[in-house]
Amino acid sequence: MDYSKVLDSLKLTPRVLLGVALGTGFLIVAPVRLVTTLGMSALLTSYRGWIGGAFVISSALLLGHGVSAISAFIARRWTEHLKLKRMQRALEKLSPPEQAVLAEYFTNGTTTRHFEISDGIVNGLVVKRILYRSSNIASYFTTFPFNVQPWVWEYLREHPSLIDAADVRDDD
Repeated sequence: MDYSKVLDSLKLTPRVLLGVALGTGFLIVAPVRLVTTLGMSALLTSYRGWIGGAFVISSALLLGHGVSAISAFIARRWTEHLKLKRMQRALEKLSPPEQAVLAEYFTNGTTTRHFEISDGIVNGLVVKRILYRSSNIASYFTTFPFNVQPWVWEYLREHPSLIDAADVRDDD
């Protein structure tokens, strides 16, 4: 008999495991008088070991699901944190022309600016995930809107010294 197929067919989701753990746990800890009133004393007497085993196994699997979900959440948050820190350090290492492009956004008080699609500095900032092209429709043949990533906007508002010294380009 292939037990893996049996287990797969049971679909032991956390919801099912919680039900099994609560049901079997209730039978184990409920007062004898209540179990007798429910007509389950013969069942509990005959199958106490199986009920206890189902309780232990379902509780352990439920705990495993919980620990797994929590550790995955923490790992995801930690990875996001490290990625953000790495990207913030990249902002601190921008070249003066890149700083000038970003300074234009703040000088004009907007998160959207239009640049030529062939602008190497702007495309470099796109590759670094600092800017993104917000539309695939050109304004003037080859001029497209580029937006500052929201996290960049917030970070530069908190650290204006990263772009204060930049000379604003005169493209427009």
